[in-house]
Amino acid sequence: MFGFSMGSIGMIFGLIAIGIVCLVSFFSYTRSLDLNKRLRRFEKGFEDLNNEIFKIHKWVKDNELENQLSSAALNTRIKTESIDAVNNALVNVYRQIEILEAQVNKEQGYIGERLVHIEEKIREFGYFPTSSTNIDEKRIIGMFRDGWSIDAIAKEMRLSKGEIEFTLKLADIKE
Repeated sequence: MFGFSMGSIGMIFGLIAIGIVCLVSFFSYTRSLDLNKRLRRFEKGFEDLNNEIFKIHKWVKDNELENQLSSAALNTRIKTESIDAVNNALVNVYRQIEILEAQVNKEQGYIGERLVHIEEKIREFGYFPTSSTNIDEKRIIGMFRDGWSIDAIAKEMRLSKGEIEFTLKLADIKE
């Protein structure tokens, strides 16, 4: 046909076929390189995401642990502060009690002195008998058995009603 022999046409077709195969292989190779690059990028992205997720999980666990520790520390601090507050309040109460005790002791001493002073004044006027042995027990018992009342015995002997009753109780005599 155009001056080509069948053998040369076959060779041309063979070369064209080999060229097409080479061209397809080249395009396939470049495409696979492009796909490999994309896959590597995806793999790197997944690795980065996994690393970030790992870091986030670790951060969350650390924060939870830190929160637990800070919560425990906070509870301990609150307990310590409460104990300190109670101790301070108890110390203040103890001091107030000591002050009150000192004041009571002082007042008791003052009242004791005043009582002794009053007793001395009363003795000066002669209202207290000088001795409690002036009570004639036999006479009191005899008067009571004779039918005298406690009031009458007290007037007669110039003793208090309580002293007469006490003397009768000591003698086991019922009213």
